[in-house]
Amino acid sequence: MKKQMVFIIGLMIFILAGCNNSDSQISHQGNGDDSLAPLKVNILTDKNAFKVNESGKVEIKVTKKEENVDDADEVKFEIWKDGQKNKSRIYKGVHTKEGHYMLKHTFKAPGDYHIIAHVTARGSHTMPVKVLHVSS
Repeated sequence: MKKQMVFIIGLMIFILAGCNNSDSQISHQGNGDDSLAPLKVNILTDKNAFKVNESGKVEIKVTKKEENVDDADEVKFEIWKDGQKNKSRIYKGVHTKEGHYMLKHTFKAPGDYHIIAHVTARGSHTMPVKVLHVSS
């Protein structure tokens, strides 16, 4: 009976040791996996950059691990006037240069407008928000 118990305990230790994946974790952490780094999106447009009926640019810069992201899967700008979220509109952004994406837009009325830059790139998605004041 004692021999069986020693055998069962030894077998359990052997099985549990096989389940240990510490080597793969060390390897995973050491390979610099890009998908774990956060996607950073900065809305560069000044909050007072727009005037009614004048075309202007909403510009963002996208980086990941200090590197410009020029291959974003999707860049969209969602815009709505303050208090009118239910009337928001979504526009596609255009890549212009190293990590920069932009939208040309004309506001038809003065007021405060919310802008969300929806960016999907390299396995991450982020949605920074900025409020722009459009003057007459």
